[in-house]
Amino acid sequence: MVNKKFWLGILVMVLVFGMTVVGCDDDSTSGGSGNDGSLNGTWINTPFSLIISESDYTSKYNGVNYGKGTVSYNGSTLTLKSTHSWVDSSWSPFSETVTGSYSLSGNTLTVSGIQGRYSDMNGAWTKQ
Repeated sequence: MVNKKFWLGILVMVLVFGMTVVGCDDDSTSGGSGNDGSLNGTWINTPFSLIISESDYTSKYNGVNYGKGTVSYNGSTLTLKSTHSWVDSSWSPFSETVTGSYSLSGNTLTVSGIQGRYSDMNGAWTKQ
């Protein structure tokens, strides 16, 4: 009986160790999804600038605050969700979502597919 308990204990320890190894996150992302920091920094597409820090962004037009909110990306889709707009020298609540495609090559971020009044965001952005 003691021998069976010993082997059952060994089996439980092996299972716990195996689940720990399999269940641990290795901090990798699949397919470019999530905010892995690759877009962090200041991106310029004159007269616009886009400052991305993890999941937040601030946009400027000719150096003046323009909008801020959250940024996310999944595969080749970039989504900017505005939460505030710069009005009369202060941030005012504002809500709008802009989605487009993006690709990143070195210090060049290429955005396409944005429609409507934000279509000026399409094009090549250079990291500063």
